[in-house]
Amino acid sequence: MLSPTSRICAFASRLVCVVTLTVVSMVSLTAGAAAHFATVGFSDITLGEGGMAYDLWLDPYHLATLLPLDANDNTIVSAAEVQEASDLLTALAQEAVVVEQDGTAVPVQAGTPRLVTGEDVPQDVATIDADFPLVAFHLTADGPLDPARTSITYGLLLMDAAEPHRNVGRLRGPAGTQPIEFDPDHDRLVPADLVVVVNAPSSSRLAAAAPMGVGAVLLLFLILLLLLIARRRGRAPRPATT
Repeated sequence: MLSPTSRICAFASRLVCVVTLTVVSMVSLTAGAAAHFATVGFSDITLGEGGMAYDLWLDPYHLATLLPLDANDNTIVSAAEVQEASDLLTALAQEAVVVEQDGTAVPVQAGTPRLVTGEDVPQDVATIDADFPLVAFHLTADGPLDPARTSITYGLLLMDAAEPHRNVGRLRGPAGTQPIEFDPDHDRLVPADLVVVVNAPSSSRLAAAAPMGVGAVLLLFLILLLLLIARRRGRAPRPATT
């Protein structure tokens, strides 16, 4: 027969097991909807003479607040469910990303969205776990697009858990790459943003004609000074006259 102390210990042990199983079950049921990064997306935009290419990655559980992605209501968005809702997702992306030139909309085309994980997720996607699924979109807008007359607006800045959605990423062009971020206070890339990465010198002659910085001027002065010193040291002394 167990002593009172042993009975108390056994009851406490069973209570701990019940509580632990309950917590684990609750976490398992809610993990699909709660443990995600619904406030963050990632954009990789490339501009050039041919137009725009826009790779967009979004959290499926953020998208599930806008579209019926979780068809079986099991709190998990699967690749099959994304495929079934591809038409709705494509329409949403084409409506959310607006490209304009001189105030006139430029048609945006979207490929078939897909659910990606692991190696298919960019390694530098900020704050997003590479093992967590994302819905990948590929959008295009045909050129020519004059960066001085073009704007790109991102329209998926919704509230989630009282926190505004953000979209971080980069803007690429012939002149270089710039980090970008869409948030409620800045949901549009204007010509001043686009010109920076698109307008590069079109030839070596134009590049040479660009104003030199202070560092380049100092380097040129140093080279000329060294050449002058070397020239003076290389002169032979004149023979003495009698």
